[in-house]
Amino acid sequence: MGRRITILVTGVGGRSVGHQILQALFSVDNPDYKIIVCDADSFSFGLYQVEDRRLVPKASLEQEYLARILELISQDKIDIILPGTEVELFTLARHKSLIEQTGCRLLASDYETIDLCLNKSKLYNWLIQNNIGLPQTGNFENWQRLVKNVGFPIVAKPSDFSGGSRNVEILSDESDVRDYISRFPRDKEHIIFQEYVGDDNSEYTVGVLADNQGYVCDSIVLKRTLVGLSLGTEKIIQGNRYALSTGYSQGLIIKDEKIQSFCENL
Repeated sequence: MGRRITILVTGVGGRSVGHQILQALFSVDNPDYKIIVCDADSFSFGLYQVEDRRLVPKASLEQEYLARILELISQDKIDIILPGTEVELFTLARHKSLIEQTGCRLLASDYETIDLCLNKSKLYNWLIQNNIGLPQTGNFENWQRLVKNVGFPIVAKPSDFSGGSRNVEILSDESDVRDYISRFPRDKEHIIFQEYVGDDNSEYTVGVLADNQGYVCDSIVLKRTLVGLSLGTEKIIQGNRYALSTGYSQGLIIKDEKIQSFCENL
């Protein structure tokens, strides 16, 4: 029997993508995998589910973090890295070529794609340029025009690093909008406002898997159930419930050809 494939899963806190990746690996009865986990927080839940656990600096400390990851690749003979948080994904993708020079494979899209998709303002402009339909969107300067077109409620969010629905809110009137802007005096240029689409029963998360050549392998649609840990924020406005999810995904896996074909084509 040959050497087992060693997988490093980063960012394995209890509500992270990394922890969900870890749970998925646990469900695969494959003795050919050796799982190692790492996190910047010594209290991270996932660290205590695996025997081989490592502490790393915060990925925001880019050079220190990268040096530690390269050390782990050499020390633990890591074959594959699965990034588990947004900031780690961004940092690792930026240095993908350096990582893969060691013989370790980083399972992530290229840096340019990640950079585009992690900045909602950039992504919005790209979608407009490519004639892709999306909710009507505005910024701190023209939100009144957005409200005139779509009415309240609207959704407010930072254009970048809003993973896990951080600082994403439902705004029900003008006072809500002005209060939201006032809380980000130095970053108001990075705020975007969007129309609230559908209702509290029509939020979906879609994943599309492509191979190294860019060919779509498959896609999966999760129809979210917004209760418990997955319920981020909610408001009752004129008797109607409006809700948004957290970064914690729960719901039902469904088949929806219209949603899947749209996302696969995109």
